Amino acid sequence: MVIAGCPDVEEFDGTHLVFIGAGSDPYEAITNAVKTIEKHLKTFCHRERKKMPDMLNWFGWRTWDAFYTNVTSENVKQGLQSFEEGGIPAKFVIIDDGWQSVSMDPNGIEWKADYAANFANRLTNIKENHKFQKDGKEGHRIEDPAMGLHHITNEIKKEHAIKYAIFPSAGINGVKVDVQNILETLGAEHGGRVKLARKYHQALEALISRNFPDNGIICCMSHNTDGLYSAKRSAVIRASDDFWPRDPASHTIHIASVAYNTIFLGELLCSQIGTCFIDKPGHHDFNLLKKLVLPDGSILRAKLPGRPTKDCLFADPARDGKSLLKIWNMNEYSGVVGVFNCQEAGWCKVGKKNLIHDENPGTVTGIIRAKDIDYLSTVADDKWTGDAVIFSHLSGELVYLPKDVSIPITMKSQEYEVFTVVPTKELPNGVKFAPIGLIKMFNSGGAVKEFSYGSNGSANVSVKCMDVAYSVLIHQLGRS
Repeated sequence: MVIAGCPDVEEFDGTHLVFIGAGSDPYEAITNAVKTIEKHLKTFCHRERKKMPDMLNWFGWRTWDAFYTNVTSENVKQGLQSFEEGGIPAKFVIIDDGWQSVSMDPNGIEWKADYAANFANRLTNIKENHKFQKDGKEGHRIEDPAMGLHHITNEIKKEHAIKYAIFPSAGINGVKVDVQNILETLGAEHGGRVKLARKYHQALEALISRNFPDNGIICCMSHNTDGLYSAKRSAVIRASDDFWPRDPASHTIHIASVAYNTIFLGELLCSQIGTCFIDKPGHHDFNLLKKLVLPDGSILRAKLPGRPTKDCLFADPARDGKSLLKIWNMNEYSGVVGVFNCQEAGWCKVGKKNLIHDENPGTVTGIIRAKDIDYLSTVADDKWTGDAVIFSHLSGELVYLPKDVSIPITMKSQEYEVFTVVPTKELPNGVKFAPIGLIKMFNSGGAVKEFSYGSNGSANVSVKCMDVAYSVLIHQLGRS
């Protein structure tokens, strides 16, 4: 990396400034390129070599858009109870900006600890109410004076250590460290921003490792390469700008930004924060949530970073008026494709904000096919012919799709659909079948955790969805 941001550094002389990779598969080419750079720099690790925090497997709630900086113990308690009453328990909570708010406590903390989880006025202790407890995370900004930025070179570890040592005993399992890219502006008189960022990340990750054994850190506002190429342990990153629920012009571009940014960011860290909701208590759509979250609070998480399909890589699904955005991923025994009509809005270079450029966008037509799932063959049998079964979540339609055949799909503005794509299996009696999963969930195929089949005059197919095993006996009736 070229060091910049410090007047003392006038030039940089290096022999390895650019890496160019090539390959027939764009996803593999990018993966191989990042792994090659990892070996050369030795300053960061690829996502596959990092410990993923368990929170990624659970549904959580963040206080920011619900309360912004007006965080109180009652607000947090109300938020958690609202999910519990709706049958969707939040298993982790991110107490965002405002978590250090103070208020009068005339009766003392000891009295309140006996009656309620009423510590958010200082540092909310979720351990006081075990039905809400899975993970607690605090959110703060990297320029927060308590983070020690005024002791850049020598005092970072000590300042972090004092602060973070308190968290585990208070029921906190991790932190969301915001505004990390501020380090780009603070390299003057410290040898440049790259050196500064590396020092800071080394100190931060050492203290995360010491205090949060599950690697509980979320990196936020941190797309600067100084930080990305210094991340040896950090495993979770927000892949886009903030989500602005009150700005309609930002909604479609937010989906597109996450997908395209993940092409690169997904090689280094797990993008986004699993299923983390931000709604205010009383404004939750539980019909929607029940398609994302199981009754125990777990989610059907796919295995890879969600990236645009090959035919979308060089399209503009936000502004060209003709392209749908398709995002693919993999499960244990299937693939999944989310399809979105994001045509409508985009970033205005003049106004420096997202603007709706088409008030009445028309419909957009595209196709769905098995090869939209780039790695689908990895979950198929050796004798797989390329045929697949596709299940449409919203329409409930189940389609048998021969090899290289596609399904046309037309969508209005802001419409979406989720397709589960499963390679067919064939039994000795000629019957073909495919395990779809829990069809009421968005990622239905993510529920299939174990799968086996055999034959002995008749065929027995065993499928385990989450912790429930099913066995289906298929009699020899010929092809079906």
